[in-house]
Amino acid sequence: MLAAGNQAKQSGQFAEAESAYQAAINTAPADPRPHVALGQLYAVEKKPELARSEFMKALEIAPKDAASHRALGDAYAEGAQLGLAEEQYRAAVALDTGNAGYRLALGDSLAKAQKPGAAEAELRTAIGLDPKDAHAHLALANLLGSETGRQEEAQAEAAEVRALDPSLLPAAAPIAAASAAPAAAVAAAALQLRVLDKKFLLTHDS
Repeated sequence: MLAAGNQAKQSGQFAEAESAYQAAINTAPADPRPHVALGQLYAVEKKPELARSEFMKALEIAPKDAASHRALGDAYAEGAQLGLAEEQYRAAVALDTGNAGYRLALGDSLAKAQKPGAAEAELRTAIGLDPKDAHAHLALANLLGSETGRQEEAQAEAAEVRALDPSLLPAAAPIAAASAAPAAAVAAAALQLRVLDKKFLLTHDS
């Protein structure tokens, strides 16, 4: 039923997906994954309160489920509640230290919260865990591009992005120099981070 919901969601059949996820919840009430999947569906449908409610239900069932903490962190980040997002991402990282995606999400949240040192540490850890993750290189390029005197490092990361996934970073889009724009404007418009647009469907391997 979870797989059927995922397929329906991918096809844009949201009502069918919701029904499938609800059926999965009824069939396996002790499994947090259908709640997370339903919450992610609500997030896509721009129903943030319902999304958070499902993620919290998942954590009530399985407080040590890293994927549920990550999902709740994404919901808070989407609502610009960066402190709460960081708390959930740190919980996910603590439960699964080798997950590059959790490190990337935490690093992105820290960058948005203007904590560049901590953000860089998490992003470099994410890259160390998965050197071919173009989103992690893009996040680090944006972060370095916002800091004075680190443009060469930023360009090196941008080159990695172009090599791994050119669609994320058009060749004509330069890294914004820190001296040319406020640190809050992390990079040029074409360079904006897409980390939180990287959604994951839950499967039996999640």
